[in-house]
Amino acid sequence: MNNKIGSKPLGVLGLLVGVVVLGVAGAGGVAYWNAASTERALKQAAAIESGVGSSLTAITHLKVWGAGERQDNSRFCKCAVVARPERLLYETRAPLEIAEFVSRIQVKPHLSVNTDVDTCGQVTLDFIQGDRISFSLHLLGTNVRAWGLPFAKFPITPSSSAAIEDWLKQRGIRDKVQADLLKYGVGP
Repeated sequence: MNNKIGSKPLGVLGLLVGVVVLGVAGAGGVAYWNAASTERALKQAAAIESGVGSSLTAITHLKVWGAGERQDNSRFCKCAVVARPERLLYETRAPLEIAEFVSRIQVKPHLSVNTDVDTCGQVTLDFIQGDRISFSLHLLGTNVRAWGLPFAKFPITPSSSAAIEDWLKQRGIRDKVQADLLKYGVGP
């Protein structure tokens, strides 16, 4: 049987060609999947930013609480390391100040949310329309938990987290949280 090209059997040559073809096709498939995943993450980040932005159209004021994640209109999660009862630390009705805070929120394109922590952070922000809470954001470093929006949590960029922390610091909010903890301790 003459199934040889040169000195190599066609079976081995065919196998080598097959491996090369599959390798090239596999790499192309992985590249396509990565591109599609990246595009999906970018679209998801844009949708979250748009959702937050459109939810702000009729916001009349912003309240900043030393509190765990908002559970409903009247309760916060009790796992946060904050003084009890939860305290209103800052409030503004200035549209430009509210817009300036919101401009600091930059959603990080993601395929999944960063690893979450087991406990709440110490600051919750309520965005209020008239006399009702439209939505709340709870800060956890580079993760944000949302209440009252169509998405429960989303990651923000490290620079966005730093910009938000700067906004809080400029208003003495983190100092107030720490002062309340020293004065009142952590409640039940």
